[in-house]
Amino acid sequence: MYDLAVYLPGGVIILVIAKWAIDALLGVDLGLPAGLISNDPKDTIGVAIRAVIWLSASYLVGHLAAFVSTYVVEKFVHNNLGYPADVWLKWERAQPSERSLRAMFAENIAGRSRNAVSMLIIVAQLPAIVPLIALSIWKPLGFYSPKLPTGILDAVSIKYGNIKTGVPLEIGSRWDKIIEHHVANNNELAYSRMYNYLVIYGALRQLSFIILMTLWVLIAYDFRMILEGNFVFSLEKMIFSQSLAFAYVSSAMAFAKFNRRYFEETIMALILGQERA
Repeated sequence: MYDLAVYLPGGVIILVIAKWAIDALLGVDLGLPAGLISNDPKDTIGVAIRAVIWLSASYLVGHLAAFVSTYVVEKFVHNNLGYPADVWLKWERAQPSERSLRAMFAENIAGRSRNAVSMLIIVAQLPAIVPLIALSIWKPLGFYSPKLPTGILDAVSIKYGNIKTGVPLEIGSRWDKIIEHHVANNNELAYSRMYNYLVIYGALRQLSFIILMTLWVLIAYDFRMILEGNFVFSLEKMIFSQSLAFAYVSSAMAFAKFNRRYFEETIMALILGQERA
């Protein structure tokens, strides 16, 4: 399901965008992106071969895009909002009066590493700078607030202690990955529900990357027009590009939401799920 919902369609869209970018930026006409049309009714073998080639290429490009999106989208979200497991753990251990998502996110941003990769991730967000600034001002962060019942940390600690991995139940240890694999190996019914969220947030991460890549192609095209002296300001184009930028931020927020729901489903499966005998 993940391959059909994320890798393959994502790769097809990216190949189409890449063809459009090459046509627009380099003036090279690559013809039909898939080359599947033939006037020869006997050319079924040729059509089948080209279909296999382009489907395979789309699948591989989809894998590559998914890998890049784990940096450009996923790391950007987690660097600023935190991992859902860490946010939940801070929420559980904080006093009721101290439970503030804004304070947690401010702490994440202040403690963020400043290496070359993190700087490149930030630079990659520049086409969406307007909605990102709006998000930082208005902070509509309810989509990331923990929806688990408050006060279940003790139950989770007991269940997690029985797994005996040596990985502490602490912020930054990625203990949530241990629970994820434990549930996957011991509770097929619960993992089937978790997998639905996995597919959804994977598709949203891929979509976010595709929108961001499209924005960069539009910027590159405008830059080419400026160099050639052919740039003409267009209100419609500006509205379109900013709409794409807001769509990117909305998609990234949706990715964060379903990433959180995946974690929460994992926690509830650990506490309540009936494990394999």
